[in-house]
Amino acid sequence: MNAEYYALLREFLSFKTLPFGNDCVKEHKKCGEWLYNLFVKSGFNVRVVNWQESPIILAQYDVWSECETWVIYWNYDVNVAEMKDWWKDDPFSLYFWKDKIFGRGLAGGKAITLLNMFNIFKLIEENKLKYNIIFVIEWEKLKWSKNLIKLFQENNFKADFFFSNIWTVIQNNPILTTWFRWSFNAKIKVKTAEKISIVSQYWWILQNSIQELSKLLSKIYDSNNRITIPYFYYEMDDISANEKTLNARLPFDKDLVLQEFGAKTIKLDDIDYYSKIWGKPCIEVVSFDSWNTGLSLELLQQEASAVLNFKLVPNQKVDAIKSLFQEWIKSNIAKDLDYEISFLWESEPIKFSVSNYFANKAETLLSQIFGKKVGQVLSWFSLPVAKTVLSNVQNIVNVPLVNVDSNIDGINENLDVELLEKWTEFLYEFFRK
Repeated sequence: MNAEYYALLREFLSFKTLPFGNDCVKEHKKCGEWLYNLFVKSGFNVRVVNWQESPIILAQYDVWSECETWVIYWNYDVNVAEMKDWWKDDPFSLYFWKDKIFGRGLAGGKAITLLNMFNIFKLIEENKLKYNIIFVIEWEKLKWSKNLIKLFQENNFKADFFFSNIWTVIQNNPILTTWFRWSFNAKIKVKTAEKISIVSQYWWILQNSIQELSKLLSKIYDSNNRITIPYFYYEMDDISANEKTLNARLPFDKDLVLQEFGAKTIKLDDIDYYSKIWGKPCIEVVSFDSWNTGLSLELLQQEASAVLNFKLVPNQKVDAIKSLFQEWIKSNIAKDLDYEISFLWESEPIKFSVSNYFANKAETLLSQIFGKKVGQVLSWFSLPVAKTVLSNVQNIVNVPLVNVDSNIDGINENLDVELLEKWTEFLYEFFRK
């Protein structure tokens, strides 16, 4: 890999562009200014839109008015990283070890964002860029969606195609993505009393908010691991028999997955690994809060809350699932228990076609570079912008460019150097004349 790329990447990682915190907006602005200067240096027309005080970068380069226009999308925000958790001192730096590079934000967005930029810059310098390019680089990939088309219209941006790099390769096998599943979060808060009670001698006759919420959440799945919300599975797109066959043939190393996540077991039920993570909707409790640190054994908490993440598949409608969930809560919650439900981070799951010239072009190049057949897979993740974008452009091409053991947004986030070289070759060839 070009040494200049690594030098720029080291700078990019140094910005602590966290989604929250006292200095997050300050760091976002510093990072936005850095990106702005890089684009201007390569001849882009750059506009900065501030959303909630943090910058979204819109950078356009026109080769010729008659050329197709590609939107290349990604983000610069990163997850929190504690120095004590990393085996090197600073997670916001770049360091090499064996065949990998490590640093917060590498797999989650920054390395791939910069890789796209770096190759487009190189093609411009060599006068080999084939398409008009619009970069959209934002700071909150889980939220930014509804205003994207409006943003394009206000800035006179018109695009034909959408290009992104989300998800991972499968044990070094190149793949194209054919659908995005996505989700919403639901927060439920229950209340059993008006105040915290120091009345342990009366616990067995009073409602306990922690126990009541736990009992409620335990009813979400039945003994066959199916969601009990009536009509939850109604009209969803199931994985076809052919897709299940193809998924079962993909390389899968159970021990590697267990090691990667530090888990003890994998719940596969009666289906293969990839079909389950891609095509089966699920509800997971991702946080539980009782406001009790456990330091006092005499406190009976009056409130408890939990956040549930709903992972949906195409044809499941977010608004419909939300309504079904609310009705289920009403039918299953204990009497005389006050509760509130709120929803966050919602986006519809979508399907998109890979039967077009540019998807075929990507498949041919990937096959040549990797020397392997290219798989077509569903995605366990998505982008809130995807459905919005698809209503305004012709096609989405999503080429995952992250190694499967990258620990995206996790401890010791990394990228495989050899794969990085192959992705560089792919991006250069895909956009060149």
